[in-house]
Amino acid sequence: MPRTTLLATAAALVGLLSISAMAAQAQGAPSRIVVLKNATDDQGSAVLSASDRLVWARDLGILVADVPEANMPALLPSLTPLPETSLCGGPGAFQAAVDAALPGYRAEGTSSGRYLIKEPVTLVRPGEAPRRPERRMEGRVPEDTCLAEGFEATPIWYEDGGNWWHYQGGQPDNAVGDYYWLDTNCDAHTGSWDCEAIMGGTIGSTLPCGSEYDYNTDSWLEYAPWLTCLSGAPGAYLNFYGKVYSQTGLDYFYYVVSVDGTNYTGYRISGSLYDTWYLYSQNMRAWTGLGDLTTYPRFALAFVFQSGQNIPPTFTGYGVHLDDIAITTTSISVIQVNKMGNPFRLSVTGGGFLPGAWVYIDGAQVPAVAYKGSSRLVAKGGAALKAMVPLGVPVCVTVVNPNGGTTPCYTYIR
Repeated sequence: MPRTTLLATAAALVGLLSISAMAAQAQGAPSRIVVLKNATDDQGSAVLSASDRLVWARDLGILVADVPEANMPALLPSLTPLPETSLCGGPGAFQAAVDAALPGYRAEGTSSGRYLIKEPVTLVRPGEAPRRPERRMEGRVPEDTCLAEGFEATPIWYEDGGNWWHYQGGQPDNAVGDYYWLDTNCDAHTGSWDCEAIMGGTIGSTLPCGSEYDYNTDSWLEYAPWLTCLSGAPGAYLNFYGKVYSQTGLDYFYYVVSVDGTNYTGYRISGSLYDTWYLYSQNMRAWTGLGDLTTYPRFALAFVFQSGQNIPPTFTGYGVHLDDIAITTTSISVIQVNKMGNPFRLSVTGGGFLPGAWVYIDGAQVPAVAYKGSSRLVAKGGAALKAMVPLGVPVCVTVVNPNGGTTPCYTYIR
């Protein structure tokens, strides 16, 4: 049977340790260590989305994160000005930075809500789960939303003809409890309905709004059709709004993907983000353990909440609330900008470039552009171009196609 704001500081950013790094992930992707010593709530939210690993002591405003290099351009505007000190990224450097910035931190066993953590994870889909249908989604349309779910329109659940499964798992150290994800009108980011991890099932459906999660919960929410809309997309993001309230290092919220329907790779979060809807915006071209998901013909998406056996009677965590889940793709994007010398030029790589595409820096046209193909442009101009990118100053690089298609801003620092 079941057991019966955020700290936002206006202090300025005073510390950032960053540099391109060696092999942070198994696939060898470079990363940077980011340390914020007076993190604002907005900065914490941005780093939470961009990082693979994170420890955030919210009461102190201290945040340590390991951020893939591919995610740094979108993050940098939240972290300026940049200091000179730097470290290589990766698990070892991340742990060293945590030890230095938060010497009293314990990785698990805290229910105070002081720490929020994020880390890479791998799960195996439980054998008790229903068999995945071989129903494919329609192909991607440029600038399309592949998936959009606000839990306002029915049917939602697969047994009723909808697209979402909700089922109990059976992970190691987790008995199967009678709790499912369910759409509720208890809380919502937009509209009237959200989806909550423990409000369905034989026991969960009897709970009032705001109930605490129980021992040994293993609740899965999975999109039933294979997602095929990312294949070949120049850019792609998983976006969703969430509230998390769990014991740090003991009870976890997961968002994971699978390319085989059995082994799931992604991220897990634990701690307290309970009174604010946070936007999670995960770059799907830099997914932990799998790399660029746009190179796979299909994948599965799941959200999971798991709890263990040690929950103090005084702890009032409700697990996870989700709303406004979306996967979006773009038909044109910039993924890297590199300096070329003698004369000064910029190599702009990405996807979806058309003949006649032009490069802009902070909204101003560069002097000249050479089209090298759909994935590469070279901005030319020698001294005039160099003057547009002052040393050490972040600038916004965009590409505009002749048909008006425009990339998101790529932050470049020379």
